[in-house]
Amino acid sequence: GSVLWLRRRSGRASPAGPAGVTREEEMRQALSQARRHQLDGLYYEFYRDLARAATLASRNGDGQELAARLEARAQEVGFKGALPTPDELNGAIREVERALTSEMEAQQV
Repeated sequence: GSVLWLRRRSGRASPAGPAGVTREEEMRQALSQARRHQLDGLYYEFYRDLARAATLASRNGDGQELAARLEARAQEVGFKGALPTPDELNGAIREVERALTSEMEAQQV
């Protein structure tokens, strides 16, 4: 198996992840990828990427809860054939954007 080491740095900079990508950049990339999947009609992938962004944004339980809900929705869409409405898709994006904004503001403090 693989082991994931998390390191907390002091200051305002986001810890660098793979290939020197900051956590903030990784969150934004996941959100951007989710939007591309939405446009392509790939809703399972859409929810998976949103869940990944929410997980990256979570330092508190709220982000983990959001990530779990999005992951559950991905399973419904991918394996049960549920078709999300445009309002559901846009609402999910807004929730993740709020979580990302909250995380970025917390890093500023």
